[in-house]
Amino acid sequence: MGSIGVCINFIVYYLITRIALLSIGFGAIGAFGVAVICNYILNHKWTFSNGKKRELSFERFLLYVLVNLIGLFVNVSVLSVLVAMIGLEEDFLCQGVGVLCGMLLNFYISKKLVFEI
Repeated sequence: MGSIGVCINFIVYYLITRIALLSIGFGAIGAFGVAVICNYILNHKWTFSNGKKRELSFERFLLYVLVNLIGLFVNVSVLSVLVAMIGLEEDFLCQGVGVLCGMLLNFYISKKLVFEI
């Protein structure tokens, strides 16, 4: 489900930075917000369901958001450092590297803490 989240992230990032003409920081945070909601539902229903029928939980969602905020910090940090190093023209590449770093961390922590497999 991570690949769907990445696609959602890039679409929202594009809309915010290219259509709304807001900063890459706003783009990364807005994309995170939309993707985290979609990813929670997808991860709950498929990735970490383990054949169990569990209802969506607001408490588990809040924990998922808190875990993913760590990934957002990693994402925005990597994005900012890479844009400073190679330039704003390559912000999509930088966002991709940041998303990948954040996504790997989020997956590991979510598996161990949020979805308890």
